[in-house]
Amino acid sequence: MQTLVQVIHNLVINAVNSMKNVDVKSLLVKGCVLNESCEIRIYDNGLTIPEENRTKIFDYGTFSCPKRAK
Repeated sequence: MQTLVQVIHNLVINAVNSMKNVDVKSLLVKGCVLNESCEIRIYDNGLTIPEENRTKIFDYGTFSCPKRAK
């Protein structure tokens, strides 16, 4: 469970960081239970991940921004 909490935390931090230069910020986290599993969706209106980084986003230690969130 702690790993899932960390993943969600990281996704929210990344979403917040991607909206730094956006005037009207929007962040939505939705979750639901489906049979014996759950679905979590996180939406934001921040800047998108650059094309060259999209294939690496799930590689350990890969960052798409020059400065990590604190």
